[in-house]
Amino acid sequence: MEEMRSLSLEDMEKISGGVQKTIVTGSATVRSGAGANYPVCRTLGYNTVVNFTGTVLYNEQEGRSWYKINSPVTGWVLGREIGIDV
Repeated sequence: MEEMRSLSLEDMEKISGGVQKTIVTGSATVRSGAGANYPVCRTLGYNTVVNFTGTVLYNEQEGRSWYKINSPVTGWVLGREIGIDV
């Protein structure tokens, strides 16, 4: 079951104050929903700046957290792909 929650203060600090973060780990896949089974909207490359909405969803089946972004495209990114969850 998917659980939606607001970001904690600790999570917000991990994404550079809760507003923007530069992808420095290679690339990140943006999906239409918070899970690997959702369609890919776009792949963001190294040094792309993403803007977070402050919404994170923990996908219990996958054991991973997905973060909602609204720039440069709207969708969900896996925390591990953007250096938040390791």
